[in-house]
Amino acid sequence: MAIKKILFAGIIGGITNIIIGNTLIFLSTNMLGSIFNLEIPELFKYPNNLLLPVLSVIIGFIWAIAYSIINKGIPGKLAIFKGLFYGFILWFIGSVPQNLVEYLANNNKYYIYKIIPEFIQYIIVCFIISIVYESAGKKKKEENKLKTEDINK
Repeated sequence: MAIKKILFAGIIGGITNIIIGNTLIFLSTNMLGSIFNLEIPELFKYPNNLLLPVLSVIIGFIWAIAYSIINKGIPGKLAIFKGLFYGFILWFIGSVPQNLVEYLANNNKYYIYKIIPEFIQYIIVCFIISIVYESAGKKKKEENKLKTEDINK
């Protein structure tokens, strides 16, 4: 059933999102802030916001649901390429406009520099979601093949 694949991919994607996302936020906040003398928004000062891990898991579920809906329309046959393309598309239509709007609204260069770490995050998390989602489906298909072969014998 697709619900199990979505839940499994969402949990793994959410955990990956916590690890990768929070690590990149922490590193980019400290590194970018010190290198470029940027004013870091209070939300991104680690570990002031403990809501970020919860939101990361929710985002992982949302991305897994979206992947399950559009995965047939994503170009490529292998889950690896589908995941990379899906991550690029999510980053391009989600992260880039959001950070540009934040930059224009707050006139803080931090949001421009944050686009690259988010690119890395989106690519890795969507790659993991696609691999987990597709591999969960293959295991079930192989089990069904074995059952039908046993019944036919």
